[in-house]
Amino acid sequence: MFVEFVNRVEELRYLTKLADRGFYPILYIYGSEGCGKTRLLKELRSRLGSEYSIIYIDALAVGPLESAIYAPQEVVNIAKGIISEVGGAMGKVVAELLPLVMSRVTEKLVIRGKKIIVIVDDVARPLGVDIIELYAKKLLEVLENLLEKGASSVLIVATTSEGLSRSKLLRHRYARVEMLWNLPNDAAEELAKKLGAPNEVIYDVITLTGGNPGAIYELSYVSWDINEWVRRSIRKRLEDTLRHLTVDEKEFIKEVVDDVDKLPSHKGLTLKLMEYNLITPVDRPALGYTPPIDKELGIGVEWAWQLPIYKEVLKELTEKGKV
Repeated sequence: MFVEFVNRVEELRYLTKLADRGFYPILYIYGSEGCGKTRLLKELRSRLGSEYSIIYIDALAVGPLESAIYAPQEVVNIAKGIISEVGGAMGKVVAELLPLVMSRVTEKLVIRGKKIIVIVDDVARPLGVDIIELYAKKLLEVLENLLEKGASSVLIVATTSEGLSRSKLLRHRYARVEMLWNLPNDAAEELAKKLGAPNEVIYDVITLTGGNPGAIYELSYVSWDINEWVRRSIRKRLEDTLRHLTVDEKEFIKEVVDDVDKLPSHKGLTLKLMEYNLITPVDRPALGYTPPIDKELGIGVEWAWQLPIYKEVLKELTEKGKV
């Protein structure tokens, strides 16, 4: 069940301003799994008026072409002509061929005077972290070509939930990385109530999810049974991660459970926990809401557990000697 959009007033105001005036270079929005990147950009898409030409690519789509691209019909037709004979998951294919599609768009359609928004959602997972830098460079070429053809403004936004891709993008001037965090407590409470959470579990829902909308939705699908959620989803995930750690890494994780900012002193463990999407770097300020430092929730100065429940379950496992 999806409910009415919640909060993100500052984020929408900022992105709407960029859409109106354009932005250079490429804007990458990084955020942990389930933090609401896709929902935010779909809301932006729905709120922008008809004066904008919007091309939205869902890089994870596996259905027909129409499930992977939202765009003016003439752009969809150009994409069909290029992609019709290509196999594979459609979202990945459309994302990969987007630079070629946009090149054809600038050749065949009138660009001058238009406000153009291009969004590529969750690009790192299907395309691979290793090529994220090259892909960002190609998107910049698309942006520059649109400007050369006379577009009055251009905003190209891509999203990623992969921490390793964030690190690669920060090396370059052709991409600006902004972090999207989870919902603040009042908005997380609003979402939980709209999804039907009983009053007696609201506090635990907010505390254990850290306001992560995806995790709140997960809890709604197990009828707000936190123990069931932990048993079926969280514990299995963490136990599987622990199986892939070395003895040294397992020892060190005992130190970082309560102080996540110690992580950088063990590069190997940091990279593995990022790969398994358990931790995230924290940008201060973030895009819109910036989380306060809270050791109880596992939010440090520069690092955080993606969900506070990860910290709690790992602590339990270490105390029981299962690490």
